Amino acid sequence: MEDQAVMDLFENPNLFARLVSDSVAQNNIRMDNDKDFHQQFQHLALHDQTALYSLLSMEMQFTIEIHNLLSLRDSEKTVLKQTCSAKNDDEISSATEAIEENYNSQLDALRSVQVRQFRKLVDAMYERHCNTDVHITCGNYYLHGRKAESLDMPFPESLLQSTNVHMHTVLDEGFTIFLGNQLKTMHNLRLLNFNPVYSQVALKSIDDVSTRLQSALFLYGNHLHGLIQLVKEDADYHSLRKTDLFKACERSPELHFSNLISQLEKIKALLKTTLRSKRVENAADDKHGTQLTVGDVYITRHSNLGAAQIIFHLVSDESLSQMDLTSRHACMDGLRNIIRVCHEFGITTISVPLLLVTEISPELHNESWCLRRAEMVFKSVKGFMIEFAKYASTPQYTIQFYLPENIDTSVFHHCSDMIPAIFQTTGPLFADRKK
Repeated sequence: MEDQAVMDLFENPNLFARLVSDSVAQNNIRMDNDKDFHQQFQHLALHDQTALYSLLSMEMQFTIEIHNLLSLRDSEKTVLKQTCSAKNDDEISSATEAIEENYNSQLDALRSVQVRQFRKLVDAMYERHCNTDVHITCGNYYLHGRKAESLDMPFPESLLQSTNVHMHTVLDEGFTIFLGNQLKTMHNLRLLNFNPVYSQVALKSIDDVSTRLQSALFLYGNHLHGLIQLVKEDADYHSLRKTDLFKACERSPELHFSNLISQLEKIKALLKTTLRSKRVENAADDKHGTQLTVGDVYITRHSNLGAAQIIFHLVSDESLSQMDLTSRHACMDGLRNIIRVCHEFGITTISVPLLLVTEISPELHNESWCLRRAEMVFKSVKGFMIEFAKYASTPQYTIQFYLPENIDTSVFHHCSDMIPAIFQTTGPLFADRKK
């Protein structure tokens, strides 16, 4: 049927030309609208403090609405498991899928409404800001019965809730390093024992507000934050396995870019097109019609993760967590490409999984293996930073190496001791006191 429809289009060139023209026109309108919105939001973030606080207030209201809906979904699934324990697994799985489909449709509808309301508010604020010298008060705006309340500064005590972020001991050390021989450049280096993107903060806490403020101010600038996320070869890895990234994106509204699933669908479509153009023989054997190989990297953009606006999805496999890493491994090529992109496109903070694994297994990853892997990644990143310094859009970068949460404390301290031996770091200057 699809082939016949394609043949009909080619037999009617006028219809085909009109459809192509309409599609291009709609796409151009959509791109122009997105460009206008991005420019308007950036202008408000930089020049209208009152408008920015009001937009952040609305964003936090949206987040609470999504959290409430997710809580209802999770509680309904919990009740189902408790009341239907006597039924077989297939029946429980089918009922669980029905609940998820129901709430997913509600979430999609809610997010769609939130995006429209947010963009209308940005447009109204921008128009008012350009037509008057007086900063607007968001209390004057009502969108579909919703009052966009202003966010006062400084924040009231009721807003400063608990900021319990981690359930484990947090380890974090910082260094100032120098790279290069003749022309030295100074950079910041941090070593963490947690992934900074998945650090949850209490809603409407001071940490929540400060994270949103920082993200809003730098979202369209040249000082972006990027993070490397290890994934498997399957292009549907996040949606099928409900990864931490999937859950983090699900918890809050994406008001500036396409959501994670939409971006992944576009990447899959691009992969299919690439495979057809290259006529890859084994493409038909792939389960989803797409093929990713170890070392491939694809990129998604986010405004709702706080600690990162760019996610680099680095494709790896099980062998990476078992074998000793060499500089010729495909993942090292992927890491090299990521560092180059960061230098060329204004991504000045990059978070790198130091061991290139998501979890530590005591049976496979002893302390000796961890230190060898850490040394290889440290030295590789140092070499890539020096290699691509000529492409740098800024003289200073921040490199964050993060370890799995279940890493042993002694391994963390050994990795920390390794940094001054690999990187040239600053140290205190002692003056001899004359007696």
